[in-house]
Order: sequence, then structure tokens, then C-alpha cells
Amino acid sequence: MMKREKRLKNEEGAISFEFLGILPFYFMLFLLLWQVVASGYALMTAKTAANEAAKVFALEEDELKAENKAKEVIGKSSVLLLEKFEVVPVSGDPTMPVGEDFKVKMDLKHQLVFVPKEWKKTTAIDFKEETASRVMR
Repeated sequence: MMKREKRLKNEEGAISFEFLGILPFYFMLFLLLWQVVASGYALMTAKTAANEAAKVFALEEDELKAENKAKEVIGKSSVLLLEKFEVVPVSGDPTMPVGEDFKVKMDLKHQLVFVPKEWKKTTAIDFKEETASRVMR
């Protein structure tokens, strides 16, 4: 009888069971932190792409070259997709003379990292990036 009571009061290995109980929460926390890093990367890349496209348009006045530069900056990112790209004059004058202000507007989709491929398009987060500049030539 004493042996049985002694065995029941023995707490060897209890920490292992407690660790196994909390392990899924650590895993979920790691996934959440990784998604935060990916979202920060997506936002910074989108801002950089808009700025680089504005620089190209300011010098070249070619919307296609500016869009290609934005796509080049985004690259083959698995977390960011360019949906729509446009350059619009601030004043409304479509010729955009030298010194004219314009805006680069991009519609983007930020895909979640740990979502299966077939769900990525439906779970993607839509956001817009916009930057303003001036025609330099």
C-alpha cells in the first residue's frame, strides 16, 4: 500500500507533460509572429515599389515602364500581388507637362503565409498604395 502512495506522489516527468500541453501555443505564437514579419515585408515592398515607379515616371513619362519597375521591385513575392497600376495627374491634365504633379496608385493583395494555396486568393488582404511626385523632364 505504501508503494502505491509513494508512486502517486512522485512528480518525476510532470514538467514534460506540462511542456507538451503548452507546445501548441508556442507554435501558434511563432506562426503569428511570422505572419507579422511577412505583413511588414509586404507593406515595405509596396511602398518601395510605388516610390521607384514614381521615379521612373518622373524621368521617362512612360506609364508602362513605371509599371514594369513596380513589378520588378515586387518580384515573385509569395505574399504580395500587384492587381492594378495607374498614374494619374493631380490637376486632371492628361498631357502632364514638365513640373506637373502626378500620383502613382497601386491596388495590391497581401496573401497570408500559412494558408493553403487554394485559399490564398479568397483570404488575401486588399490594400492600396499611393505616392505623389512631379514630372521632371
